[in-house]
Amino acid sequence: SEETSPKKYNPGKTILSFKVTVNKLKKDTDTAKIVNIATVDEEKTNEITHQVLPFNMKIEEHIKEVTLNGANQNVGNGKMMKTEVHAKMVNTASVITKYKIAVTNTGKVEGTATIQESIPEGFKVANTNPNYWKSTKDGKLQTTTEVIKPGESKTLEVALAWQKGQNNFGKKINKAEIIQTSNASNAPETTLQDNMSEATVLMSIRTGEINNNYIIVGVSAISSIILLTGIIAIKKKVLG
Repeated sequence: SEETSPKKYNPGKTILSFKVTVNKLKKDTDTAKIVNIATVDEEKTNEITHQVLPFNMKIEEHIKEVTLNGANQNVGNGKMMKTEVHAKMVNTASVITKYKIAVTNTGKVEGTATIQESIPEGFKVANTNPNYWKSTKDGKLQTTTEVIKPGESKTLEVALAWQKGQNNFGKKINKAEIIQTSNASNAPETTLQDNMSEATVLMSIRTGEINNNYIIVGVSAISSIILLTGIIAIKKKVLG
């Protein structure tokens, strides 16, 4: 048998040590099958290093818009605001709150994120809520983003309607959170500290004079009634 020395390869190549055995020629023959047996030297191992790039998703939620009987309210910085409903309108006022949720890829690997929206007590999903949200058994909303590339963001919106009544006032905290992420490298997120964000609406009762929001609604309703009554009276007179 003959043992060969390992061949030298260019840097970066994997080097394997192997032994070649040459069978002796049988008597009265001038040829023979040469069998090469290559085995990995168990005393030497090759290490392959794979660099995993950082992966992370960040979520931020803000109040985008609040309407009271169709009139836009001042949302301030979008993180906390107060909505006042007049005591005489507790059972009739319409309050629609829209939230903006930004999901940002702050890592180096593209991926997706599954978002869960917790609806605060006293609110329900509005008719104008985007249809990419799906309701869960426990009354929450969920959706999964499209693939988000590093440094890019995807914006989601949620529209909620206030449930009228004396019992639905107080601090209403809306919470959005990343509950699952996915990427081709199966890399975990570098941090979970930025996977949840909140925005708060303080629903309160106001007494005193009814402000312009209610006056406009009331005048419009009265004007419509007067106009309709006038049209009916004219028709009766003409027909008479």
